[in-house]
Amino acid sequence: MDSRNSWLPRRWTRELIYSRHFILLGLVTAALGVTDRWRQGLGAIATIGVYAALHASLLVAALRVPQARWRKLAFIALAAGLAMLSVRVGLACARLLGPAVGIPFSAGLGAASYGLVIRRFWIRELRLRSLLAITLCCSLFTLAALPFGIYLHIVGGWWFAMVWWWSFSLALWYTHVWHS
Repeated sequence: MDSRNSWLPRRWTRELIYSRHFILLGLVTAALGVTDRWRQGLGAIATIGVYAALHASLLVAALRVPQARWRKLAFIALAAGLAMLSVRVGLACARLLGPAVGIPFSAGLGAASYGLVIRRFWIRELRLRSLLAITLCCSLFTLAALPFGIYLHIVGGWWFAMVWWWSFSLALWYTHVWHS
């Protein structure tokens, strides 16, 4: 048994090394924050796709058991594609119902689809109610981030991506380790 996670039941941590994932997540979050975010002219949808691929890469780096390279790349590409689709749907929803509905809807849709991909690729025993909890967590934290981002003048892809990353990863860890 891995001594870093010896206080956890082994069967709940056999797929991912969560300590590695959170360390990498913290380093990337800090790097993006210090470098004044990653700004380029890709547009909102492509930028979120890049952030999704980055988060998926961090999750792949935390896999306990080595996997085939094609499987890792397929997971990362699928995560990025679903994130871009979620943002497109969320932006359409925001135009119709406003950003207070569209942004959390996009976050929830992205969390649900990403959670299903994680379930399919890596954590087969992740229950649907755990995926629902992760989805609600991402939606609520993204909604809560909206007024803070406006107040702090940091609304944009980077701010929502970081809030989403941490809420998704913490909710995945909590539901996977303690309630799955």
